[in-house]
Amino acid sequence: MSEKETRCAAIQILCQQLANLEFNNGYSVEVFLANFETILETIKSLTHDEIPSSVKKTILRNQLREEPAVWAWEESRLHEFAEMDYEQFKKALIQKYGNGA
Repeated sequence: MSEKETRCAAIQILCQQLANLEFNNGYSVEVFLANFETILETIKSLTHDEIPSSVKKTILRNQLREEPAVWAWEESRLHEFAEMDYEQFKKALIQKYGNGA
């Protein structure tokens, strides 16, 4: 397997891990976010490309389940969340579901 093929295979595995990572308020949002960001950083290190904030936020919102998903996609909040970048949305998620919440 060439280096390029190995890198592509690793990226596919990381994307699958990212797709399987979900947050449903059943465990720590901080642990979920640490895992989420570790996978993204590893993908970034393999691709040498920055992942845009809007893409990270969309992926993050799509990994929420149950009550956190309702919170993130509630029609009354869509405009508010649309205005946020990834870091702002992540902060709002931590404020809502973090250990201090």
